[in-house]
Amino acid sequence: MRPSLALALAVAAVAGGCRERQSEARLSGQEENLLRRIRGLEAMQKELRANDGRLLRFDHVLVVVREPFIQQVLDAGLPLEQVVANRFRVRLTAARVLLEDGFASLRLDGRASLEHGTGAAAEITVHAGLDVVDLDPKTGVLRGRANVFAVEARRTELLGLDVPAGQLVEDLSREKLEAFEALMSVIEIPVSVASDIELPAVGPEGGVSIGLERMPLGATIHDVKSFHHRLWISVRTSGLEAAH
Repeated sequence: MRPSLALALAVAAVAGGCRERQSEARLSGQEENLLRRIRGLEAMQKELRANDGRLLRFDHVLVVVREPFIQQVLDAGLPLEQVVANRFRVRLTAARVLLEDGFASLRLDGRASLEHGTGAAAEITVHAGLDVVDLDPKTGVLRGRANVFAVEARRTELLGLDVPAGQLVEDLSREKLEAFEALMSVIEIPVSVASDIELPAVGPEGGVSIGLERMPLGATIHDVKSFHHRLWISVRTSGLEAAH
């Protein structure tokens, strides 16, 4: 991991210079992705030093989700069409998840057009981080969301003819990033964590009779890490702690 971090820090210095030169403009999706991955690697390095070389906690429930599984979840939800900011109709036709060391990212590709207006359209790429935010209290299914950090629009078309990038591309690039989070407001990862434990009944043989009991676990997300093309999700269970 150290060589990767050293390389990332070197590139970060270059990206930092780019940031100064682009005081008004947003960084590209690749630059933002790199900076977020660097921060993730730095946080993991800090945690390793603070915990005697241990990166994962084994006193909690550990859920591991592989990259191809999340990719299948995304593919099953496409194509996806949504109106953004009451102005742009965005149709997503491709998605890519990448669980890199330090950062889990999403790339969403498609086309955007005005909800009301001309036939102008543009190709669009939305870059986002994949955040696992909570467990559904009823089903125990993991729920995530897309944290959008960059939007790139390219090539405007008018009535099917290529024309230079115009007002639509500019408007898309200036729109608030939060508006595009509606495209992937909830991502359900069908890995279920039980919400309770069932203790079977005992007896009446042997003179002891204990009825069936259910113990609520109170499972909550404690921590999420991305490395080796997997999400490592640490789940805290208050029910088991209370039982001890």
